[in-house]
Amino acid sequence: LAASHGAGGTLIVAAGATVDVLDARSGSLVALPAPPAAAGTVVAILAFDLDGDCDDDLVLATAGAAPVLWRRDGVTFTELGALGSSSIAAVAAADVEHDGDLDLVTGGGAQITLWLNDGAGNFARKDGAIVMPGRVTAVSAIALGDLDGDGHADLVVGQAPGPLRAWLGSTGLFNPADAAVPPVPLDVVRLVLADADGDFDPDLAVSVRNAPLRLYVDRDGALEDQSFVRLPQPAPITSAIAVGGWDAGCEPDAVVASVAGGPALRGTADGILIADGEAPPASDVVLADIDDDGDLDALLAGATGVTWLAR
Repeated sequence: LAASHGAGGTLIVAAGATVDVLDARSGSLVALPAPPAAAGTVVAILAFDLDGDCDDDLVLATAGAAPVLWRRDGVTFTELGALGSSSIAAVAAADVEHDGDLDLVTGGGAQITLWLNDGAGNFARKDGAIVMPGRVTAVSAIALGDLDGDGHADLVVGQAPGPLRAWLGSTGLFNPADAAVPPVPLDVVRLVLADADGDFDPDLAVSVRNAPLRLYVDRDGALEDQSFVRLPQPAPITSAIAVGGWDAGCEPDAVVASVAGGPALRGTADGILIADGEAPPASDVVLADIDDDGDLDALLAGATGVTWLAR
């Protein structure tokens, strides 16, 4: 799932065997026209504004093929072509160069690549921007966020399996930062960098295959495992997590996707997430204001389609 914001409102893109573009109308989800799905299993989807027109465009990655870029105009998506020529397992976006447009970092296998955006949606590979030798072998997830508060996007990479790895960013470059995250071997399904405890620093939520969710709290640029303290125990086994203001309070909340069904997590003033309700079985989840009423809703992808939990 990806949430695309733009002039036509917030849209949800659900990618699987088919691609569905969904909008909320009269209290129901309706399907809008979408480009045909690429062949192969979908491994990653990301909404981001590639051309600076305030519509969130898409990058869609499938196994065995190069990722494809889609441009959004209003509520219509048009395929632009491939990003590079190699398949990837993960992608994230941030303004790495501080030039006002969003760049991409992609990864798969033993490779991580920085793609610089010229502002019009044209991407150029920047070789040597990420110090790589021997640091990863099986990239499965990527997240970008400012861990150390210096104004530059930093990089965290998960593997399947392998230790978590981190790089600290400067303008257009990423340098290894072994102290930024515990190098514990994990079989990572998804990474999310978001403020989970209300202190305005990005924390790291890690969905681990067939193992409990982990939460690493940012402590002055170092991610500290606070899973046992901050999450309900036993922590849920998840394939994805979305963090945001889900209830009427000011603290960050979260909704998890789990094949068994998972809890909605309510944030407290002391930065602890407590179970508060249940979500249906799902493989992915996003928090987005799909009905444009000013409140975040939860949308979960399951075996029968997308479920909308309106607020």
